[in-house]
Amino acid sequence: MKRLLVACCIILAVGFLSCVRYRGNNVSIEMQETDNTFTFHGLYNKKKTRKVQQYMDDQIGNNNNLSFVNTTMDATITLDDRTTMYVKLKQGELGIKMDRSKNSYASYVRVREMCEGLKQVMSENGTD
Repeated sequence: MKRLLVACCIILAVGFLSCVRYRGNNVSIEMQETDNTFTFHGLYNKKKTRKVQQYMDDQIGNNNNLSFVNTTMDATITLDDRTTMYVKLKQGELGIKMDRSKNSYASYVRVREMCEGLKQVMSENGTD
C-alpha cells in the first residue's frame, strides 16, 4: 500500500512537471510543439502586460501595420506575409496557437523565436 501511494505521488509530480515548462516569479509558461501545431501559453504579472504587448509589436506587429499595445484580443490573425495564428491576449495572459501545416517554416521559426523572447519578458524581475 505504501509503495502504491509513493508511485501515485511520483506519477502526479511527473505529470505536473511535464505540463509546466517554466515556473518562477509568479509566472507560468508552457510551449508545446507537434508536427502540426505550435502552442504557447503564458500567465504572468498583469503589470508586465504593456511590456509583453510592446515586445510583440517589436517582433511582428510593426512590420505588419498591427499593434498589440493597449489591446485585448481573442482572434485569428493573418500577417502581411500570410502567417496565420490564433492569439488570445489580455492582462496577465497570452495564448498563441499556430497550425504549422498552414504556415511556412520561416513563419513558424519567427513565431517560435518571438515566444522564446516572450518567456524572458514575462519572467524578468521587476515590472517596469
